[in-house]
Amino acid sequence: MLLKIVNNLYVGNISPDVTEEKLTRVFSKYGKIESVKIMWPRTEEEQKRRRNCGFVKFYRYEAAYLAKETLMEKPLHGMSMKINWGKGIATSLRA
Repeated sequence: MLLKIVNNLYVGNISPDVTEEKLTRVFSKYGKIESVKIMWPRTEEEQKRRRNCGFVKFYRYEAAYLAKETLMEKPLHGMSMKINWGKGIATSLRA
């Protein structure tokens, strides 16, 4: 059976003052993190928005779920984070 296990979170409305290290510290309280990536602005228009987005990928779904439920709308450097599920990862499960 092939299931999509989503353990990757999209994090929006990130202050430009937040680093990947800071995001790691905040989210790692909920479980082991595989990777963190902030999508830095590439254009002048994106820089003017004064907010970034990024992804936090956990090793386990349960940790991602707990972080999503707990941190949604929580302020980080004065901005409320918007958190949703990122792209799913196909994983083969044996019954």
